[in-house]
Amino acid sequence: MTSDHRVLQDRYQLQYKLGAGGMGSVWLAEDRRLKRPVALKELVQHVDGTNLDERRARALQEARAMARVRHPAIVSIYDLFFDHDDPWIVMEHIRGRSLSEIIEEAKRTRRPIEEREIATIGLPVLRGLSAAHRVDVVHRDVKPANILVADDHSIFLVDFGIAKITGDVSLTGKHTVLGTLEFLAPERLRGDPTGPAADLWSLGVTLFYALEGYSPFVREGESTHTAMWAILKGKPPAPVRQGPLASVILRLLDSDPGTRAGADELAKVLEPIAAGRRPARPVRSPGPTQPIDHLAAPPAAKPPGRSLPRAAETRSTNRPLEEAREMVMNASIDTGVEMLLAMPDEEAAKILVGCPSHVGRELLQGITAPKPNRAGAIVRMLLPADAGRIVGYLKPDLAAALLATVPADDAARVICLIGVRTAAGIVSKMPMESSAPLIQAMPVARAAEVLAYVQPAVVAALLLAIPYGTKGGVLQQLKPTFRAQVLRHLLSHVQ
Repeated sequence: MTSDHRVLQDRYQLQYKLGAGGMGSVWLAEDRRLKRPVALKELVQHVDGTNLDERRARALQEARAMARVRHPAIVSIYDLFFDHDDPWIVMEHIRGRSLSEIIEEAKRTRRPIEEREIATIGLPVLRGLSAAHRVDVVHRDVKPANILVADDHSIFLVDFGIAKITGDVSLTGKHTVLGTLEFLAPERLRGDPTGPAADLWSLGVTLFYALEGYSPFVREGESTHTAMWAILKGKPPAPVRQGPLASVILRLLDSDPGTRAGADELAKVLEPIAAGRRPARPVRSPGPTQPIDHLAAPPAAKPPGRSLPRAAETRSTNRPLEEAREMVMNASIDTGVEMLLAMPDEEAAKILVGCPSHVGRELLQGITAPKPNRAGAIVRMLLPADAGRIVGYLKPDLAAALLATVPADDAARVICLIGVRTAAGIVSKMPMESSAPLIQAMPVARAAEVLAYVQPAVVAALLLAIPYGTKGGVLQQLKPTFRAQVLRHLLSHVQ
């Protein structure tokens, strides 16, 4: 994509866009002062509605993270500036290809990447990560697309856009797991504390991808929650290309960060392979928990089916509902929300209904706050009794926001199965254009029961918005004293 060649800061002339991602776009530009090409990263408005203050904070965090790490494999940062309040980061421009492109070429030509080449690429990345970890920076997005092989064969780890400086949690978004799913470590999906071991997991997935030509956890056509389950509970298939490199990769993919292979263990394997030698001593065996899949296909062929935990070896790769529910319940609430949002509405509903009420409430609240329409669609998949039970546990304002997205007849069936006082609190929080049709759709006796706990002025306004027949029926059902209060408000509106 070409630019308008505009000049920023009277210095950087944009040439064309090199690429774009969730956190921003990268442009090739000419530094007219120093007469050299540079890469400019533009932090764009994110889809989750990140405001300007947070965009600035992210820009500063990325720049500081990159500036803290001094290593030949980490791209140098030259400058940070704001143009019309938009943050830009000026970086060294690397001419070359990403590891992702190299893997795709290997698959297309059916020529697997040599182990020595993989080690030659992986070793500088490992050393760059180790340098970052020494200054308390966790990259959090290690993947083939973020590893560059320059034309002079030097290796770079790029894009610290979601890097976390240890102790700084100010940019941890609610209900958000940043990163690329298939490279996320299990502890990140669980919402556990994340450290250097998570980067090593991501590097392990990256090396597996380079060695075998396919992802160990994600299959084409599989749902997001199936991939999450594979990461959290499953095991990677045994690589077809066996050897020390494959063995240490499986050690990197240990789901327990405490027993996962560390940087030193990985370096002792990569260093001799990169030098054209065999490792001096064998890598520790991945142990009996790593399955052996003799049906695994070579990198150029269709990836093999995922090896399942022993208890599920004879089951389909479509995980049973109870296992998917266990996955959601074992994760943090934020991660569980992300999992449910990634599923079809009907499947998310089935999982919600089987959760304990307090867990279902937290999950549904997590969905409703940012996406009330999606929460309403999920609730509509439930039986009215189940919907009433779960919605009744929500905070009144969130329950009101959810039911406002649901057709009045469906909302009425739900509200009729919620406690009267709770239902009244929800109706009171709903906008009039939603609550009036809801009252009209409810049985007259039930509507009167609920409205008895609503402010008389609000009840009068609701009755004015519904047909006369329903209005008269509800008034007759109200207790005399309360009915008199409502009538006074009705008369004041008429006058």
